[in-house]
Amino acid sequence: MEGANVQHLIALGLVMSAGFMAGTWGERIGIPRVASYVFVGALFSAELLGSVLPFGVWGWSSVLTDIALGAIAFLVGAEFQLQWLRRRSGSILLGVLGQSLGAVLVVTAGIWAVGALFMGGFSLGTALVLGAIASATAPAATIAVIEEYEAKGPLTRSLLSLVAIDDMLAIVFFTLVMSLTAAGAEAGRLSTAAREIGLSLAAGATLGLALGWFARRIESDELRLPVILGFVFLTLGLAGRLEFSPLLSCMVLGYMSKLVAAEESDLCLSPMSHIREAIFLVFFTLAGAHFQFHVFVGAAGFIAAYILLRTAGKYSGAFAGTWLGGAPAEVRNNVGLGLLPQAGVSIGLALTVSEAAGFSHHGPLILNTIIGSTIVFELSAPIAAKLGLRRAGETGAADDDSEEGPEAV
Repeated sequence: MEGANVQHLIALGLVMSAGFMAGTWGERIGIPRVASYVFVGALFSAELLGSVLPFGVWGWSSVLTDIALGAIAFLVGAEFQLQWLRRRSGSILLGVLGQSLGAVLVVTAGIWAVGALFMGGFSLGTALVLGAIASATAPAATIAVIEEYEAKGPLTRSLLSLVAIDDMLAIVFFTLVMSLTAAGAEAGRLSTAAREIGLSLAAGATLGLALGWFARRIESDELRLPVILGFVFLTLGLAGRLEFSPLLSCMVLGYMSKLVAAEESDLCLSPMSHIREAIFLVFFTLAGAHFQFHVFVGAAGFIAAYILLRTAGKYSGAFAGTWLGGAPAEVRNNVGLGLLPQAGVSIGLALTVSEAAGFSHHGPLILNTIIGSTIVFELSAPIAAKLGLRRAGETGAADDDSEEGPEAV
């Protein structure tokens, strides 16, 4: 085995082992595993432990993070339940559009202003990218609080509905923004964006139909898992070769594969549950290892502004959307407090930006802003969600509606 490969394996083994132990210990004192994984990865970054030990990840980790991110996007699509949304199409649809657009608009406008006033200028395209990333919500922390307090009621059902489709909408926003920003000629931007989104939908749907067909004919989870991973790899490879969105196509792959197996919708989810935590561990620790201490310290004010802007955008947008949808006061006044967590999809989108050719100047700033703010949101968001549920009087309350919300990444 070559020396470089040995070094990479040692680095990966150490960072994963340390991340797992930190996640296990942190969970016992109320720290989300995701935050622990990202924090441990950051400790192994080039400017911290990486300056003592040869743990640089920039040259070799991209393939692992791409695979993990493709698997996460697949899970987002596979866990989406369209029929569940239809039963709540009024206030929920307006609510999810409101909180997503609120984050996009407030963060875009605020970051553009901060860049113009304090950083010598910030392109509208880069501000839009950060706005699109800000729209994503990681529901694990909110769902954990709901389960811990046995929360039931209209606010709880609204939160479960919103977080179930939020990441899907964020990926669509991001794909559109990146396509428009990366296109060269002004006249060709819309056609380039339409081409990328169209190819992503077509490839994901076609491969998803094939995967669903195969999944229904395989008897065990152990045999379905390698087939599912093979289709994820194939989708990622085609996305790179034909230049369409790997995230959007993998998300559609997950949704269509489940749709084909409508009566047995867990055929493609159940096998992935066996490796879900390993995917998260690899992705978040390696993402954290891209942390750049000097960028983080130099942009501390910028990161604080992003945290405040995203919080304001999420809360005000969710309030406006649910108000327009006719939601009761206990829902519209508190739903925004449960939509603040930020993790997998947000970090994945930031990694995509950092590796894009057109963002070489601001890519590191965007990535470190999302890494730093993720730790803050993952630690503070459960407290905010708990406050919202208590204000709505739903912690431990009895409720006759026994429907369960979909789990999401």
